[in-house]
Amino acid sequence: MREPCPVPYASSLAKLREFLHAACEEGLSTEKAGRKVALKPRFHSYYAEAAEVLGLARRNGGKLAIARLGEELLRTGRGSPAEADVFRRAIERSAVHAVVPDLLTAEGPEGGPVEAPLREVRRLYWPIPGTLEM
Repeated sequence: MREPCPVPYASSLAKLREFLHAACEEGLSTEKAGRKVALKPRFHSYYAEAAEVLGLARRNGGKLAIARLGEELLRTGRGSPAEADVFRRAIERSAVHAVVPDLLTAEGPEGGPVEAPLREVRRLYWPIPGTLEM
């Protein structure tokens, strides 16, 4: 079995949430979950890896099983400060944070190949009202 990518390629946190729900709550295979949320076939495994790396789910055969943090995420409202807080904690606890430690800072990563794909994270989730002092 292949190890998950330490820095997953899933460019939409909203889509990752939808994928997590379809795969874990509805019990769909990663392929069916990917199709349900309109991912191109090559992205099915990327989103499964993202869920694993961020600690939202774990593999169980050909399916994903929800993890405690994933359950917490799915109990939040879409686009809410609570959702943003769960995503922030997931990123901070993951290998993503080790590779891009300035990802969640107000300034964000400086240049390089990660800057453009991470603009969505900074735009949507910085600052999280009520969680950080500026």
